[in-house]
Amino acid sequence: MAAARGKQLKSGYHHKEHQKELKAQYGLEEEVVVIEKKSAVAQSLKVIFTFCMSVLRIIATILLVALAVVGLLSILYPNIREELIFTIRTIWNELMQMTGGRM
Repeated sequence: MAAARGKQLKSGYHHKEHQKELKAQYGLEEEVVVIEKKSAVAQSLKVIFTFCMSVLRIIATILLVALAVVGLLSILYPNIREELIFTIRTIWNELMQMTGGRM
């Protein structure tokens, strides 16, 4: 309990000191609380970036699940396995032809 109280006091002291620095920086004499906020552009970019990362995460998850289903089906059913192996060999041969066998 005493440790929590000590942290609160220290936090309050740091807050007051930070407020003094901000008031000195902005030349304020009044008893107000100064709150610095990031610019609207920075906030917008952060929101856009977070949204794009969420969309990419969802797309990656969908692709991972689809590949897992294809892999599972190719293990369970011999016909699908043969087709998958044939397709992989065909793709490999085409890549070798395109690159001149440099892979």
